[in-house]
Amino acid sequence: MRWVLLASVMTALFFVEPIRAQLPTGSASLRVVPAVPSSCPGEGHFFTGQMVRITGGGFNPSAVVEIYFSVQDGSRVLLDTRSADSDGGLDEVVALPAELSTPVTAALEAQGAYSTDGLLNLSALFTLLTSGGMDSDGDLVPDVCDNCPNDMNNGQEDDDLDGVGNVCDACPMDQENDSDNDGICGDVDVCPFDPNNDADGDQICGNVDNCPSDANPSQMDVDANGIGDACQTNATCADGVDNDDDGLIDHPSDPGCSDPADTTETDPALPCDDGIDNDADALTDFVSGSGLSDPGCADGSSPAEDPECDDGVDNDGDGAVDWDGNFDEFPADPECSGLGSHTSEMPEPRLIVGLVSGILLLSMLRRFRR
Repeated sequence: MRWVLLASVMTALFFVEPIRAQLPTGSASLRVVPAVPSSCPGEGHFFTGQMVRITGGGFNPSAVVEIYFSVQDGSRVLLDTRSADSDGGLDEVVALPAELSTPVTAALEAQGAYSTDGLLNLSALFTLLTSGGMDSDGDLVPDVCDNCPNDMNNGQEDDDLDGVGNVCDACPMDQENDSDNDGICGDVDVCPFDPNNDADGDQICGNVDNCPSDANPSQMDVDANGIGDACQTNATCADGVDNDDDGLIDHPSDPGCSDPADTTETDPALPCDDGIDNDADALTDFVSGSGLSDPGCADGSSPAEDPECDDGVDNDGDGAVDWDGNFDEFPADPECSGLGSHTSEMPEPRLIVGLVSGILLLSMLRRFRR
């Protein structure tokens, strides 16, 4: 009866991996894994000639265990003979055969005594592939799976996760491996994408510097054309283009142009042509491409965006403020034009003279009638 049971167990074991069988002596198992932990070529697959670790248990303590290689066509080759440990366990490294020419379904078998009158025969099934088994550096990792096939590194350490092992990686902490090819690894390169490493010394790497050959730490580019003012040489004040999007083109129409050879149509020195909302009224400069001009700017050369008619103050104390009543908060001041370009809320001198003259004339007429 015992031999019938054992035959049934052996038949089932050959096609299960890992094998776990319940035997009279207790639990038994067999497992085959790469000699060095690796996900290559994949679970349940090995290469011809690959070093593998075979572990198992359930044998008699110190029993002689024979390790066989077998394929489904019935071929069976003894690879090694080892002794189980004091607990009946097995942990050995063996090389898979290297002679096969086509992939096969194969197994490693461990056969040894489990009692004084019987044998325990366990099998672990896998697919044996026919390429990649060569191990040039002898680190027990096949070349096709080895991230340094010519340098021994059985730990396969790869700190930057670039697929190249530390021992053969010129930049082991730089996943891009010196992307700018300047001989400095990216993890210590202050300009990892600039092979000239900030040639102009302005602390801005050349790959993002709008003037890579001219120091300009401010990166000033008043016409926003992508070329820094420090290195822009083409004249934009005679090119027929509204470069600053203010609705005015070239010299002399655009007050930001000092002459036709000027390389920018804006002038940061002019508060009505500097692109800044200087008086915080949500309107900028004297003209803009969006049409939202600041009425405080009579023209692009105005000294300020907020004269009395656009400063939010009742300068003449008449209860009326600015050309628009300071956004309709107060009555609009009649002395300020609808464009807000007047510089004062006080009546013009000629209006005062005319008013006085009219009063005197009216008084004289009343006296004459009397």
